[in-house]
Amino acid sequence: MTQAPGDEREPAVPADPSADPAVDRLRRPWVTWPPHPVTRPFLATAAAPVTPDRPPRADPLAVLAPAPATVLAPIASPAAAPAAPPAPLPGPAQLPPAVPGQQVPTDDDEPELTVPDVDPAPPTPARGLLVERELPAWPLSLLLVFYPVIWANGLSAFALPVVGALCLGLLIMRGTVRLPRLWLIWSAFLVWSTTSVVMIDTFGRLAGFMQRWTSLAGATLLAVYVFNARTSLTRRKVLEYFTIFFGWLVVGGYLGMRLPYGRISTPILALMPPSIANNSYVVDLLSPRFAEVQKPWGVEQAFVRPSAPFVYTNGWGHAYVLLLPLVVAYMLHASRRRRLVAGALLLLSVPPALATLNRGIFIGVGVAALYLGVRLARRLTFVGWIRVLALGTIVAAAVFTFGSGSLSRLTERTSSGESVSTRQAIYAETFRRTLDSPWLGQGAPRPSETAAVSAGTQGHIWYVMFSYGFVGLALFLLTFWGFALTTWRVRSLETLLLQTPLVVVNVMIAFYGLDGMHLVVVLVCFAVLVRGSVRGRARLPQPPPTVPVDEPRRVLEGAAA
Repeated sequence: MTQAPGDEREPAVPADPSADPAVDRLRRPWVTWPPHPVTRPFLATAAAPVTPDRPPRADPLAVLAPAPATVLAPIASPAAAPAAPPAPLPGPAQLPPAVPGQQVPTDDDEPELTVPDVDPAPPTPARGLLVERELPAWPLSLLLVFYPVIWANGLSAFALPVVGALCLGLLIMRGTVRLPRLWLIWSAFLVWSTTSVVMIDTFGRLAGFMQRWTSLAGATLLAVYVFNARTSLTRRKVLEYFTIFFGWLVVGGYLGMRLPYGRISTPILALMPPSIANNSYVVDLLSPRFAEVQKPWGVEQAFVRPSAPFVYTNGWGHAYVLLLPLVVAYMLHASRRRRLVAGALLLLSVPPALATLNRGIFIGVGVAALYLGVRLARRLTFVGWIRVLALGTIVAAAVFTFGSGSLSRLTERTSSGESVSTRQAIYAETFRRTLDSPWLGQGAPRPSETAAVSAGTQGHIWYVMFSYGFVGLALFLLTFWGFALTTWRVRSLETLLLQTPLVVVNVMIAFYGLDGMHLVVVLVCFAVLVRGSVRGRARLPQPPPTVPVDEPRRVLEGAAA
């Protein structure tokens, strides 16, 4: 029987080992491949002596590389096997010529025998109390998928603290927690914002401070949870949850258009003390309304601006701008049916987006489109640019055709109101009053001296500066600018769309607030982008070690000599 070329099996020896002493010296552990079954191969340190009557069994180390047994024997520990009668040895065979650059093939003639591990290692290095040692996906789905139920019951103010506490408990049970980059600066901002509580002077402002700070901490814990849940909360799963939340945003927009004066009465508002229940912000928070109805002086018809499932219409518009690129990213790899559903959501979202009469939506969408266009300028071909321009023309025509009434109402609202001058006055007053307490700020927004709105509102930058001082503002801006800069080098279109909210939010916070759900979108997007490793660098899979095909031949020839 001849040996196939490239088959580096054990060379045959005569039935009587004493007949050929030179060949007898070849009977060493590295000659038989696979050598012996192993248990816990990466933890053992020595090999047992060779027993010639042991039947050959498969070696789990064979999946690494077809290397000679001399490399693997020092780290293998054979398992005990029952004694078997010695098998007859085949006749002598000539070694085939070696082909340069060819690897040694594995032996597929005999069936592979699986060697069970006595004590298999866990899939992750965690050693906590979590049984599966893998974080589940339900905390994020609980917040995003079931958010309408939370909002309708007036629990949106308590959702993030509860979800954050659940995430913290699961992380403690798992036992191993890793933090993304820039989290030291963000943690410093959280600590500094806590010290501003000493500037609170009333119980109502203290309650508002605690609600905002616990939501901030809950969003932070949720982002850390997503960063550590690499297996259960994959990138596409996170995009799917954000797309579902975008769908609820569209449903709430139509609800505000159809029932502008609707409001849900919740039992939790009745349980509040009168000093808190009489606050207008608490009423809007615990008894959610469907839309904001505004009628400035000199306007014949009131402006109906959808806001559900947010407290204010500006919050609806801010969420729309942040979630829009994520829905497009989800469509890239979704199935055909889900892609059609997501595309229908994008088309259906145009009427409520125009009905909000938000100028910030046009600014945010324009910044996102400009950013994507600049980043994709080098990748698109001439045909690609033609398609993009055609798509942009169709979208613009649809907006001006079906949204002409909303655009005229937006122009009427801008010309009739004094929102621009009011914002400028509020911004000047906010900066001036921050100078009275530049280190710790005022702790919370305060009633304005010149306008009906409070100082420290009309933009999250102004809120952070007024509430936490200039030090808090510096830490906040360093973190958010770092989010955009450290994720700049993205490769695929999906990751570029996932990184777009991190850029757009730095523009939107100049005139829009950053509520808890907006912060969840930003922090989770950053966590998903940088969680390739502990320090955010992608870990590429290393190829298994290879051995030249002539290595076993050189060992055999040296032993025979």
